[in-house]
Amino acid sequence: MKFFVILLFSINARAEFDTKKIDGFFKWLNQTESKFSQCKVELINSFYVLCDNTKVPKDVLVKLAKETPSEVEKFLIEKSIKTVKICESTNKDCTPPDSKIQKTMTNLHGLYSAADNSITFKEGSSTGVLIHEYIHFLQTRNENPIHGKVYKKTRNDVQKEINAELDRLEQKIFEAQKSKNNIEMMKLTQVFIKINSYMIDFGKWQDIIDERSIFLLYKDHGNEIGMAQTDIDFAVKKLNALCDNAKLKRSLPECG
Repeated sequence: MKFFVILLFSINARAEFDTKKIDGFFKWLNQTESKFSQCKVELINSFYVLCDNTKVPKDVLVKLAKETPSEVEKFLIEKSIKTVKICESTNKDCTPPDSKIQKTMTNLHGLYSAADNSITFKEGSSTGVLIHEYIHFLQTRNENPIHGKVYKKTRNDVQKEINAELDRLEQKIFEAQKSKNNIEMMKLTQVFIKINSYMIDFGKWQDIIDERSIFLLYKDHGNEIGMAQTDIDFAVKKLNALCDNAKLKRSLPECG
């Protein structure tokens, strides 16, 4: 009986969420911000090397740039990447609009999800949009360290821990609300907001490292790859839009 009680306690007991790993990762990001923000995408030994040290083969990009969106989608499927096309019509190869997805993709034509290795894109998306999301896939798979860490892998591990804790807190908040324990609910909500702030902070680094790398690739190397001018122009537009963010404007060279 005593053993059962101890075992039950050990199962139910949970240490306070440890943010040391998360804080350490953000400390590293802040320390290397100037290096990431000043980086340029270069062609080295037939690979375009992105700001996180992801190496993208030039020959693959040149081949994909010549293909139609449907052909690129077929290529993605062959790479075991799930594809989801969102459109307003009732085409057989389309997924009906979903409010959650539509909200996430309001300002995006495509979205890569590492959680289920999928690319969601809107009907009418260009070849360049699908290639953009394919590069995000490559960034997630990248194992080359940069400035002492493998950026995307470490980030995804950290985000997984944060999301798990947010899910746990959300359930606890629901239970406190159901039992009308307002004091506990307010306490848990404050913790939730604090932990969720980490996810919000990731937005800055997504722009500086992940997105900017691809915008620079299109801007500086799009013509040699054979990208459509509309895709190059869109990338330049998005790159310039980063300068509208006061936090980024101070560090990005293109905002000077």
